[in-house]
Amino acid sequence: MISVIIPVYNAEKLIADCLIALLNQNIDFSKYEIIVVDDGSSDNTAKIVEIFKDVQLIIQKNRGPAAARNEGVRHAKGDIVVFTDSDCIPNKNWIEQMIMPFIELIKKSWLRDLFKLSMRINTTCFVKTNISILSILTQQPLKRKFLINLVVITLVFQ
Repeated sequence: MISVIIPVYNAEKLIADCLIALLNQNIDFSKYEIIVVDDGSSDNTAKIVEIFKDVQLIIQKNRGPAAARNEGVRHAKGDIVVFTDSDCIPNKNWIEQMIMPFIELIKKSWLRDLFKLSMRINTTCFVKTNISILSILTQQPLKRKFLINLVVITLVFQ
Protein backbone atom coordinates (compact mmCIF):
# COMPACT_ATOMS: atom_id res chain seq x y z
CA MET A 1 0.00 0.00 0.00
CA ILE A 2 1.01 3.60 -0.65
CA SER A 3 0.18 6.42 1.76
CA VAL A 4 -0.27 9.94 0.42
CA ILE A 5 0.06 12.56 3.15
CA ILE A 6 -1.01 16.17 2.76
CA PRO A 7 -0.23 18.63 5.56
CA VAL A 8 -2.69 21.55 5.41
CA TYR A 9 -3.17 24.91 7.07
CA ASN A 10 -6.01 27.23 6.07
CA ALA A 11 -6.34 25.57 2.68
CA GLU A 12 -10.10 25.77 2.16
CA LYS A 13 -9.68 27.32 -1.31
CA LEU A 14 -7.20 24.70 -2.53
CA ILE A 15 -7.70 21.33 -0.85
CA ALA A 16 -10.73 20.12 -2.84
CA ASP A 17 -8.92 20.30 -6.20
CA CYS A 18 -5.93 18.48 -4.74
CA LEU A 19 -8.11 15.69 -3.30
CA ILE A 20 -10.15 15.30 -6.48
CA ALA A 21 -6.91 14.83 -8.44
CA LEU A 22 -5.59 12.31 -5.93
CA LEU A 23 -8.84 10.34 -5.92
CA ASN A 24 -8.65 10.08 -9.72
CA GLN A 25 -5.19 8.56 -10.09
CA ASN A 26 -4.62 5.91 -12.75
CA ILE A 27 -3.93 3.22 -10.15
CA ASP A 28 -6.64 1.41 -8.20
CA PHE A 29 -7.66 3.31 -5.06
CA SER A 30 -7.41 0.07 -3.06
CA LYS A 31 -3.62 0.36 -3.47
CA TYR A 32 -3.29 3.73 -1.76
CA GLU A 33 -4.70 5.85 1.01
CA ILE A 34 -4.94 9.62 1.38
CA ILE A 35 -4.28 11.23 4.75
CA VAL A 36 -4.85 14.94 5.31
CA VAL A 37 -3.34 16.41 8.47
CA ASP A 38 -4.98 19.71 9.36
CA ASP A 39 -2.40 21.72 11.29
CA GLY A 40 -4.84 23.82 13.31
CA SER A 41 -6.61 25.64 10.48
CA SER A 42 -8.94 28.47 11.45
CA ASP A 43 -10.94 28.25 8.21
CA ASN A 44 -13.21 25.50 6.79
CA THR A 45 -10.42 23.21 5.61
CA ALA A 46 -11.46 20.31 7.87
CA LYS A 47 -15.14 20.59 6.87
CA ILE A 48 -14.20 20.44 3.20
CA VAL A 49 -11.96 17.39 3.71
CA GLU A 50 -14.76 15.63 5.62
CA ILE A 51 -16.86 15.73 2.43
CA PHE A 52 -14.38 13.27 0.88
CA LYS A 53 -15.39 10.04 2.64
CA ASP A 54 -12.40 8.06 1.32
CA VAL A 55 -9.91 10.53 2.79
CA GLN A 56 -8.62 10.18 6.35
CA LEU A 57 -8.59 13.48 8.26
CA ILE A 58 -6.35 14.09 11.26
CA ILE A 59 -6.62 17.37 13.15
CA GLN A 60 -3.81 18.65 15.35
CA LYS A 61 -2.92 21.91 17.07
CA ASN A 62 -0.75 24.16 14.93
CA ARG A 63 2.82 22.82 15.08
CA GLY A 64 3.96 23.41 11.52
CA PRO A 65 4.09 21.34 8.32
CA ALA A 66 6.92 19.06 9.47
CA ALA A 67 4.96 18.01 12.56
CA ALA A 68 1.88 17.51 10.37
CA ARG A 69 3.85 15.25 8.02
CA ASN A 70 5.18 13.26 10.96
CA GLU A 71 1.68 12.87 12.39
CA GLY A 72 0.50 11.60 9.01
CA VAL A 73 3.31 9.05 8.93
CA ARG A 74 2.29 7.80 12.38
CA HIS A 75 -1.15 6.96 10.95
CA ALA A 76 0.06 5.70 7.56
CA LYS A 77 -0.54 2.08 6.61
CA GLY A 78 1.56 2.19 3.45
CA ASP A 79 5.01 0.77 2.89
CA ILE A 80 5.74 3.74 0.65
CA VAL A 81 4.83 7.23 1.86
CA VAL A 82 4.63 10.23 -0.46
CA PHE A 83 3.86 13.82 0.41
CA THR A 84 2.21 16.60 -1.51
CA ASP A 85 0.87 20.02 -0.60
CA SER A 86 -2.67 21.33 -0.67
CA ASP A 87 -1.84 23.78 -3.46
CA CYS A 88 -0.72 20.97 -5.79
CA ILE A 89 -2.94 19.25 -8.32
CA PRO A 90 -1.16 15.98 -9.13
CA ASN A 91 -1.38 14.54 -12.64
CA LYS A 92 -3.32 11.29 -13.07
CA ASN A 93 -0.08 9.28 -13.07
CA TRP A 94 1.62 11.08 -10.16
CA ILE A 95 1.47 8.20 -7.67
CA GLU A 96 2.51 5.70 -10.33
CA GLN A 97 5.52 7.85 -11.25
CA MET A 98 6.48 8.38 -7.61
CA ILE A 99 6.59 4.65 -6.87
CA MET A 100 8.20 3.61 -10.15
CA PRO A 101 11.80 3.87 -8.83
CA PHE A 102 10.95 1.45 -6.04
CA ILE A 103 9.42 -1.07 -8.42
CA GLU A 104 12.44 -0.76 -10.70
CA LEU A 105 14.76 -1.18 -7.72
CA ILE A 106 13.09 -4.41 -6.72
CA LYS A 107 13.21 -5.81 -10.27
CA LYS A 108 16.85 -5.00 -11.08
CA SER A 109 20.31 -4.71 -9.61
CA TRP A 110 20.13 -2.50 -6.52
CA LEU A 111 23.27 -0.52 -7.31
CA ARG A 112 22.28 0.32 -10.87
CA ASP A 113 18.86 1.40 -9.68
CA LEU A 114 20.19 3.53 -6.86
CA PHE A 115 21.94 5.63 -9.50
CA LYS A 116 18.71 5.81 -11.52
CA LEU A 117 16.85 6.67 -8.35
CA SER A 118 19.15 9.59 -7.71
CA MET A 119 18.13 11.03 -11.08
CA ARG A 120 14.37 10.55 -10.62
CA ILE A 121 13.50 10.90 -6.96
CA ASN A 122 11.35 13.75 -5.70
CA THR A 123 12.35 15.32 -2.37
CA THR A 124 8.88 14.65 -0.99
CA CYS A 125 9.11 10.88 -1.32
CA PHE A 126 10.06 8.67 1.60
CA VAL A 127 10.24 4.92 2.14
CA LYS A 128 8.71 3.27 5.18
CA THR A 129 9.01 -0.49 4.98
CA ASN A 130 10.58 -3.62 6.43
CA ILE A 131 12.56 -4.20 3.26
CA SER A 132 13.97 -0.74 2.81
CA ILE A 133 16.94 0.45 0.82
CA LEU A 134 19.06 0.72 3.95
CA SER A 135 18.05 -2.80 4.85
CA ILE A 136 19.23 -3.95 1.42
CA LEU A 137 22.52 -2.07 1.76
CA THR A 138 23.29 -3.10 5.33
CA GLN A 139 21.66 -6.53 5.28
CA GLN A 140 20.02 -5.50 8.57
CA PRO A 141 16.24 -5.67 9.11
CA LEU A 142 14.67 -2.34 10.02
CA LYS A 143 11.54 -1.62 12.03
CA ARG A 144 8.35 -0.83 10.09
CA LYS A 145 8.17 2.80 11.15
CA PHE A 146 11.74 3.59 10.07
CA LEU A 147 11.83 6.42 7.54
CA ILE A 148 14.53 6.99 4.98
CA ASN A 149 14.83 10.32 3.28
CA LEU A 150 15.86 9.24 -0.19
CA VAL A 151 17.45 12.59 -0.86
CA VAL A 152 20.09 11.66 1.72
CA ILE A 153 20.65 8.32 0.01
CA THR A 154 20.85 10.12 -3.33
CA LEU A 155 23.58 12.40 -2.04
CA VAL A 156 25.63 9.44 -0.83
CA PHE A 157 25.68 7.92 -4.32
CA GLN A 158 26.26 11.08 -6.38
